[in-house]
Amino acid sequence: MLAGLFAIVALIAWASSALSSSGTDDEQQASADPEAGAETDEPEEPPDPGPTGNPEPDTDSDGDADDDNDEDSEDSEDEDADSGEESGQDGDSGSTGIPEPESAEDPCRPQDIVVTMDLAEDTFTGGADVEVELTVVNTGEQTCTVDMGPEEMELRVTSGDDRIFSTADCADGDDAQPTELQRGVPHTTTVTWDRTRSWSDCRDSDRTAGNGTYVLRFISDYDEGVDNEVFRLR
Repeated sequence: MLAGLFAIVALIAWASSALSSSGTDDEQQASADPEAGAETDEPEEPPDPGPTGNPEPDTDSDGDADDDNDEDSEDSEDEDADSGEESGQDGDSGSTGIPEPESAEDPCRPQDIVVTMDLAEDTFTGGADVEVELTVVNTGEQTCTVDMGPEEMELRVTSGDDRIFSTADCADGDDAQPTELQRGVPHTTTVTWDRTRSWSDCRDSDRTAGNGTYVLRFISDYDEGVDNEVFRLR
């Protein structure tokens, strides 16, 4: 019985030793191969958040749109410029409203007419009438017509802000003086003012202008380049 007991104890001791040796071997294998017990799965990448709330502008697309708009604007400006140039060509009325004359009876264009205004004296004394010479020259190729009447070729006398006299006061159609002007041939007419004041409402007046300094003005569709004249009454 003692022999059997010793055999059992020896068997238990051997089993314990085998188990201990096996555990040690497993630990040593794990220590030698650290990746053996690690997770082999790769970490998942975070999901793509997609476009943000403020995406960058498509500069290429915007740039093309701006270029197209600029080209359209330039084309429009070119068309306007061409239209303006065409409106100023010969044969067109332009800003005057008078077309190029085709016959002697047609009205002259202002740009073809040169007017000069000359006073007989700088100072008129002793109650003398004031005399003014108007000379009109047609510089166009075509003979044309100008109304030399007192309304269309108005002479106005002023003193400061005071309107003293005008040839257009009470003028009507019967006072028209259509005159044909050939190219380069001057036409001269003389206008006389007896110093009597006139009124646009055609009232009768026997008042005369007193001594002093006055300004003579030419008012007409053809008044471009005509200077005012200063004179004195004594």
